[in-house]
Formats: sequence, structure tokens, C-alpha cells
Amino acid sequence: MNTRKVNLFLIGGMKCGSTTLHDYLSEHPEIFMSHNKEPGFFVPEIWKDRDDSEYFDLFAPATTEKYIGESSTFYSKLPTFKGVPKRIYSYNANAKILYIVRNPLDRIISHYFHNRRDLMLHAEKRPIMQAVQKDERYIAYTDYQKQIKPYIALFGEQNVKVVKFESLIQERDTILAEIFSWLGVDTTLIPPETIKSNAKPRQAEVIRGAGMLNKIRYSQAWAKVSPWFPAILKKTGNALAARQDELKLTTHELEQLIKYLSPITVDIASRLQKELKIDCADWHR
Repeated sequence: MNTRKVNLFLIGGMKCGSTTLHDYLSEHPEIFMSHNKEPGFFVPEIWKDRDDSEYFDLFAPATTEKYIGESSTFYSKLPTFKGVPKRIYSYNANAKILYIVRNPLDRIISHYFHNRRDLMLHAEKRPIMQAVQKDERYIAYTDYQKQIKPYIALFGEQNVKVVKFESLIQERDTILAEIFSWLGVDTTLIPPETIKSNAKPRQAEVIRGAGMLNKIRYSQAWAKVSPWFPAILKKTGNALAARQDELKLTTHELEQLIKYLSPITVDIASRLQKELKIDCADWHR
């Protein structure tokens, strides 16, 4: 087991390109990023009763790298998971915190489609307007200033860096050099290829109807009895539980969403720009 402490945490945000950034960081010879993204070790609700050694084993292959890091978007999901910054600070007060953000509207839409195709945990079936209005998480996880503020209070501004997904895509070499400079590693070692990780599929399985069959097929009771059922019956049940759907909004849905979210997203961007001096002008366009 590697006894060195993890000293780089990419904490999200969810659906903001953290997988792409994780993969870029992994390419640098002075940075070791865990192969398993999203371990969620500092969130008891996620880690549950797994042994702590399982987390530290993720970093066993690390050798002389300056940074040992991991990426978990669970670490920036207030109000769902509380107390995470304090747990990370108690573990390593000298850690660096990296946070990637994205156009709020794009993030919310991506989050919604993520929940639609995640049939095991979410199985979102509501129209997007209803989902955003009824589930506070869509907007809460997008309130970047509120999510990052506890980390700045604990670790200090010099140890917290916020980058924009759009800038990473449009000015890849410049942004990566800025991150590497902030970390104090070689800024000339920019990965030669553009990475686009975890792209949204054009189509995916979504639930049929009210989703009762889908709930059954992912239940503990079904897990116990399903081995006794013939394969053809299970195949039929799966077909009745879910269907293929295009992951896109209608023009009307998008217009409704923009009208509803516009005051909220403008406020999110304004506070982020005021507090952290992040230029969010392109988000308003």
C-alpha cells in the first residue's frame, strides 16, 4: 500500500468535463491519477462500509510523482453530501483542489440526460422542466460559487483552482499549462492529442411508462430470484422495462427551459465572476 497521501483532488463539477480533465492530468509524468475515477471515499453515503485500504490501494502504483490525485464529483454536491471539504482537509490540509465548471444551462441539460439513462439509480422520467423545478439538485449542483466556497475557506485561495470546461476545449494547451504551472510541474509537457472523454451517446435506454418494471429488475428481490427465470422471459421483461430514445430536447422544451433558468444562471455566473474573477461572459451568449 502506498503510504503517501493523496494531495490533488479534482472535485467536479458533475457533467462539466471532469473525466476529460482527469485523463489529461493522468498524461503528465509528475501526476498520478487513480485509474478508478469517482471513488467517493470522503462521502460516507458513497463509500459506505468498504474497507479504507481499498481506497489507498488505488494509489499503490504511484512511484515518485509529485502529485497523487483522484477525481470525484461527489465532493461538490451540496446539499446532498455535506461535510466533504472538512473531511478532505482533516486528511490532508496541504492538498490542492481543482474544480471544473461549465455553462450552467449546458450542465443542467447534461445532468438531466445522465439521469434519464442511469436506469439503476435515477431513471428520470419527468419532462425536463418538471424535473428541474421539482428536484433541487439540478440547480444546486450548478451553483459553482456555493460549491467551491467551503474549499476556499479551508484550503485558501492559493490552493484552489477553478477552470472552465469551455476554455479547456477551446484553449487546451494554454489552460493545461496554467494548471501545470499552478501545480508546480513541467508546463511544457502538454499531451499531444485532444481527449474527449465520457461523451454523451446519441441514443440510450430510458424507462417505459411509470418505471415499475425497471424498479423490479434492479431490486434486491429480483437479484435473488432472477437466476431461476429462463433467459427469454428476462429478455422480454427488459424490453418492456426500457426503450431506446434520442437524447435531445425539442425546440419548445429548450425555449421553456431557457426562459425559466435565465435569471438563475445569470445569478450563478455573476456570483462566480464577482467572487473568483472567472470570466463568464460567453455563458450569457
